[in-house]
Amino acid sequence: MFLESTIKERTPTFISETTHQCANREYISSLSVCDGISDCSDASDEVGCGKCVCNDASYRCENGKCIPIMFYCNFKDDCGDGSDELLCVARNCSSEEWRCENGECIERNRRCNMIVDCLDSSDEINCDQCSPDSFQCYDGKCITKAMFCDGQVDCSGNYREDEPTDCLKKCPPGYMKCRNSYCIHISLVCNGKRDCVDNQDEDEAFCGNWTCPGFYRCKDSTVCLEMEQVCDGRQN
Repeated sequence: MFLESTIKERTPTFISETTHQCANREYISSLSVCDGISDCSDASDEVGCGKCVCNDASYRCENGKCIPIMFYCNFKDDCGDGSDELLCVARNCSSEEWRCENGECIERNRRCNMIVDCLDSSDEINCDQCSPDSFQCYDGKCITKAMFCDGQVDCSGNYREDEPTDCLKKCPPGYMKCRNSYCIHISLVCNGKRDCVDNQDEDEAFCGNWTCPGFYRCKDSTVCLEMEQVCDGRQN
């Protein structure tokens, strides 16, 4: 009887921002207090919710529930009734950011990257799936492979994802530079597999004149070998 009367008179209290002590001295998450579900075995976490007083480090929801202040306006319904997200003012996203449907700002290059970054998953909705012969910009736009590393920025924004710094680099010895693009090893040139985005390394006319500069070209073939591989007792 004494415990029952104590429960009726008790107002939910919080030991810390994340911990609540039940009347029977059990401990539960502060998010479970006044959520309409009895989490304490004595149900004390659902008693006195109408007069629940949150500490200075907590926010009182309209349903009486107290949540850590850090959960207020975090783009997630922590109260359970949505009251912690009702009066939030969404900040303006910068030009380098993309706005989620819930108002959250994420880095623009996280849009349509096959990973959910917005809490409402809106960054992965309505994303264009580019064909294998296309290049997908961070905003989901598809451009042709020929537009990649062609010296002109075709994707929107300031990331220049279709014109990375590798496009401007010179290739070291033993490598071939794909047209306006990156470098590939000589052994990958004319090997029957496309390694340049525009298939330059496997172009029939190109391979017909390929001489493997600095390497050994196999007879009646376009295969290039390192000089150390010639007469090494192994068939390459």
